[in-house]
Amino acid sequence: MQQVDTGLKRALITYGTARLLHGAVSVLQGTQIDAAPAGIGATFSPGQILAPAAELLKQFSDLMLIVCVSFGIQKLIVAIGGFSAISFALTLVAIYWLFRYARFNQSPKWLTKIFLVLVVVRFAVPLTVIGSNSFFQTFMAKEYSVSQNAISTIAPKPVAQNLAQSPELPEPGIVGTLKSWITQKSSGAVASYVGMKDTVERAAENVVTLIAIFILQTVVIPLLMLLGLWGIAKVILQFPLTQTQREKP
Repeated sequence: MQQVDTGLKRALITYGTARLLHGAVSVLQGTQIDAAPAGIGATFSPGQILAPAAELLKQFSDLMLIVCVSFGIQKLIVAIGGFSAISFALTLVAIYWLFRYARFNQSPKWLTKIFLVLVVVRFAVPLTVIGSNSFFQTFMAKEYSVSQNAISTIAPKPVAQNLAQSPELPEPGIVGTLKSWITQKSSGAVASYVGMKDTVERAAENVVTLIAIFILQTVVIPLLMLLGLWGIAKVILQFPLTQTQREKP
């Protein structure tokens, strides 16, 4: 349970970072610069250049929410498997299964299936949690730390607000004013937004790394371990029965 809680906290930290970045980039994306040089109205939306970055961060945050839910499901299943009634039922079925096998050299198939299901419910999920966490600590902890720190350092600046509050330009004439305004304000804003876009896109590799890490830890490795444990349990329980049936004739 402690390992599930630790994994859930990691996922929540990454989810919070993704949501924070997506919110900040979305605000910048929707910002417009309104000005009236020489009495002529003009509106610029340089934040639209951040649309690809905002979409990337939105998908990333949505996926991290699913990862958090996955950890929550694991926590519930571990709690259900550790319930005293499950342990008591498993003990009774195991004793009866051993009694039937010792008395008649075989156990009913329905009893074997019930025993197998109870063993999986009681032990499979805790074992997969321990296994996936060990895999994470051995192979992915360093990559997670590096990637998480990389995306945490992205800090959008209120470019549009600063530009909007800059002093009015002199009016040497309509053509000169427009040319000066575009050069000093619009070009500076676009350059700032392009810098933010490049920063987010450079962090895309770290975002992909985090996605791969959490999918491996919460989906791929647990499924592989569950399939492996299910196969091992079936072989262990069916092997003595098969041997007995072969020796019976």
